[in-house]
Amino acid sequence: GTADTDTEMSQTDINALIQRNVDHLETILTYDGNNGTPNIVGSSSSKKTTCSDAVTTGKAYISANS
Repeated sequence: GTADTDTEMSQTDINALIQRNVDHLETILTYDGNNGTPNIVGSSSSKKTTCSDAVTTGKAYISANS
């Protein structure tokens, strides 16, 4: 579909949005079970791999669209 002109995001805005999500995922991936956080660092869950893959994909998208 198409978006109305007033709701379209610029590539810069899209990249910034993706970067915020990448930053958030990278923060979560550092959780080590201290201070009430879950132990993501020590986890072997496939969800951890999925998050790591999302970070890689996000960074690649931003690089390809900068």
